[in-house]
Amino acid sequence: MRDAPDASFVRRVYLRHNARRSGVRDYIMTYMFRVRRSFQRDGFGPRAAIVEMTESFVTDEFRVWRQTRTGLLITR
Repeated sequence: MRDAPDASFVRRVYLRHNARRSGVRDYIMTYMFRVRRSFQRDGFGPRAAIVEMTESFVTDEFRVWRQTRTGLLITR
């Protein structure tokens, strides 16, 4: 998902919805942040929207676990 457009993140949320409807009980949501030498912003806005949309699927039968990773060092 590195350097993917925002629309692909929205597709991932739709897949979570399908997972819940298919009977999946636990879903692990992974966030990989960019690591840049210039310390540019990482685009937290789209990720915050994804969290909000995904959390709306949470019920007693469907749990969402968050996993964050630093990602790879981008030198460009």
